[in-house]
Amino acid sequence: MHVVVVDDQGQKTEVGLNDEAKQAVRLSFNPSGNTAVLTLKVLAAAFLTYCDYLKDGTAGGRGPGARELAVAKTHMETAQMWAVKGATAGV
Repeated sequence: MHVVVVDDQGQKTEVGLNDEAKQAVRLSFNPSGNTAVLTLKVLAAAFLTYCDYLKDGTAGGRGPGARELAVAKTHMETAQMWAVKGATAGV
């Protein structure tokens, strides 16, 4: 799977979902095959991958903005878990 990033000039960059992001959202774990769960996990993994893509451009991941991107990733993981819980409520 890939994420397509479009910059201000319309230039497209294709970024593959990284393994860390796929593991963070447990992309392969969806025993019910619920499409909503898969969609939420892919969107969250795309966000996490893009944060890593941005972070890699900040002095090896330690430059300005790196901490903020790490916090954003943590909050996305939390949001994804709650969204999956909501999508599967009553199942």
